Amino acid sequence: MNDTGRKGWHDRCGAERIFWCDRCGVPLLGRRCGRCGAEGRYVALSPPGDIRPAMRQGRALLRATMARDLGLPLSSPMLSGIVLFNRISGPDRAEQVFIDGRNIGTLSFDPASRDYSFAPGAAGASMLLATGARRLEFSGEVGRGHIKGKSLPLSAFKAVGDCPAPGKDVLLAGTGIAAAGRMQDAAVRIRDIGPDNIRFSGHKSTLDDAVEANGEYLGRLEERALSEIGSVLSRRPGLPLTVSFSGGKDSLVALELARRVRSRPDILFSNTGLEFSETVQHIRAVALEKGSRLLENAAGEAFWENLPRLGLPAKDFRWCCKVCKLAPMTELLTENYPKGVLTVEGRRRRESFARQGIRLVEESPFVPGQVNIEPIREWTALEVWLYIRWRRLRYNPLYDEDLERIGCWLCPATLESELEGLARTHPELHRKWMRTLLEEGRKQGLEDRAILVGAWRWKALPPKMKELMAAAGIPLPVRPPEAQASLDVAGGISPCETGGYTVDAMLRLPAPVSLSRTANMLHMLGEARYSEDMGVAIVRKGSMSAKLFESGQMVITGPRPQEVRTFLRNIVGLVMRASMCTRCGICVRSCPKKALTVEEAPVLDPFKCSRCMKCGKACVLVHYADKMVEGMGKGTEGQQAEGQQAAN
Repeated sequence: MNDTGRKGWHDRCGAERIFWCDRCGVPLLGRRCGRCGAEGRYVALSPPGDIRPAMRQGRALLRATMARDLGLPLSSPMLSGIVLFNRISGPDRAEQVFIDGRNIGTLSFDPASRDYSFAPGAAGASMLLATGARRLEFSGEVGRGHIKGKSLPLSAFKAVGDCPAPGKDVLLAGTGIAAAGRMQDAAVRIRDIGPDNIRFSGHKSTLDDAVEANGEYLGRLEERALSEIGSVLSRRPGLPLTVSFSGGKDSLVALELARRVRSRPDILFSNTGLEFSETVQHIRAVALEKGSRLLENAAGEAFWENLPRLGLPAKDFRWCCKVCKLAPMTELLTENYPKGVLTVEGRRRRESFARQGIRLVEESPFVPGQVNIEPIREWTALEVWLYIRWRRLRYNPLYDEDLERIGCWLCPATLESELEGLARTHPELHRKWMRTLLEEGRKQGLEDRAILVGAWRWKALPPKMKELMAAAGIPLPVRPPEAQASLDVAGGISPCETGGYTVDAMLRLPAPVSLSRTANMLHMLGEARYSEDMGVAIVRKGSMSAKLFESGQMVITGPRPQEVRTFLRNIVGLVMRASMCTRCGICVRSCPKKALTVEEAPVLDPFKCSRCMKCGKACVLVHYADKMVEGMGKGTEGQQAEGQQAAN
């Protein structure tokens, strides 16, 4: 995602700010404190502003890091009140840290060193210096406006306590100023500077105090969400109400809201076989406590069975979600709610770029008749947590261990910091996954060092990962062709001598291309036939045609470049479905004509098929095929032809 896209996502999330009551020492969701009546102080947040309270282990991590890096006394009261984290962009975990409603610095994790560091800002430097933390003191007068961003020789300071090593952050003190810098070989680079009169207030406020201060706001927040759920129910009478419950904080709030509209909604739990045991126990306990029927699908060993064929999952190739979650849940819903169902979910816009477009009502693209309701789409994590405390809801104990995401423990969408945390909380799972990562990563051409910094999480590495690897001296991976699906195009889309346009391509797959199965699937596009003697499958649709060979070579012809590209995309998707099928069955349930069955691979009844292609919309292999075709090169002639086509 480029910077423009990220800024657009953040802008659509709304205001990035909270308020702070200096009298009570609590965050405010609105302008005025409900405890003392005072107007709160404005606190700006870096986007997307999904601020949240630091839980027990998060506070312990912060205290230990600040003690090691900056000499904060372990007995310091600075972390005794409410501490807030605000996730910001970075190569891995990066958190703005707020104490007393002030941004005191950034806690971050480095995937290369596998360690945390804390970089103080001016407010943090002032607070920390007042505790007696180690520092460098300026030897003479300091001109505040002239040194920020500059490097000063080490001779301009005297050390109080141990002198930090090069590359470490350091606190700087002078007459009337507090500053934060970074040690260099024989100099200090001044990063931030401000007055030295900011002190920790001494407030030891709790989240319960924050709930009291925000009670009226939380009541309005709940009222609005209940009204939205009720409006959807009134427009779709007769449909049963369910809640998608993952065991996380957001779905816990969704469950509570649904219960306040309809007392005992069914609870849906997609047990991927990769859930923490604590999460499974928590979900079952909550269902029992609330008196709701729990519908739990189980993917069993589906992930481990498909791993040898599909390789490591990635953020841009999440085959595991389709196989372990979507397919079993689709089957469960189809069996239990054949006439349709309403499902309350806990998705929020600030969670990710992919979720920024969430609407109140979302028709499921995978399960005909399922309508999803998103009542907390606009909420921040802080609003979620204060609501949980307000309603005294039992939350997953893993949050106290500094886990922000409660889901599949090996998900590629998590961070390296979370994988490192797994070694502390669940060492046996961490050992199992590290063995798997190294074994499977080597098959895909990844060096061990690349795997250990997290390069396995992408098929196509993003710029931030390339920069991190370059800084650490780790070469970019060269993946062998047989380790993943790849598409090579010779010369792009070019004019044909006989008229129209053509593309010559080579598709390489981890599994052998099955032309007989592929020919059967090609009936979705047009008239298809297969010659076993010639080792070729041919498909024609109007003026479009394609030849596919057992080697993976294919030749596509058509009247216009864009039509050739679209035909190629469809064919690559069908070849991959025929050769790499996970047997999840989503395509079968998506076909309105019941034209598909799945044995070792999908089998099409061409007499029933209407060629609507709906069966491929939920297939992870089709999505991967789309990415490969979108990224293919274009020959000069093809580019000129497409440009002329657009101009006309």
